Amino acid sequence: MADKFAVPKQKVRATVKLAGAGDLAVFLFLAESAANHLGPERPSDLLTAARFIPVVLDDGGFSFLQVGAIQMLSVPAESELGGSTTAEYLSAQDATTLSVEICLDDTTCFSGTVIYLLPEAQRRLQDFLNDLSDQFVQLRDGDTIHLINKDHIVRVSPT
Repeated sequence: MADKFAVPKQKVRATVKLAGAGDLAVFLFLAESAANHLGPERPSDLLTAARFIPVVLDDGGFSFLQVGAIQMLSVPAESELGGSTTAEYLSAQDATTLSVEICLDDTTCFSGTVIYLLPEAQRRLQDFLNDLSDQFVQLRDGDTIHLINKDHIVRVSPT
């Protein structure tokens, strides 16, 4: 009887970099449909929906992670971008694409590409980083998307 009330979820492997606690291998559970856009829920949706997100640890244990303590959440690109060709869509919309290096407050640095769509007069990297509508920067590194918490970024440099 309880199964008919269960919400179907997709299990996604992720690596979480926690402030003061290092890296943690986890599984996220994403809904088949998102609350605020068409298509399935994305990892970035979890990060903006609550202060704590539920995860299952590699050893099978269960935890809630405080979103503010997440320095970075790394997931397969397909789980964040879906089957769509988001990069192609953004390119067609005259988006800005930049290669950058992002360094965190624990001294680790990551390189990749940021793609963003802002009004023509606000397309500087500084405008993108200061955009208050997104707490996490999406850094693309091959088949991986790093969702990086702006509160833990100490330096961003174009490469």
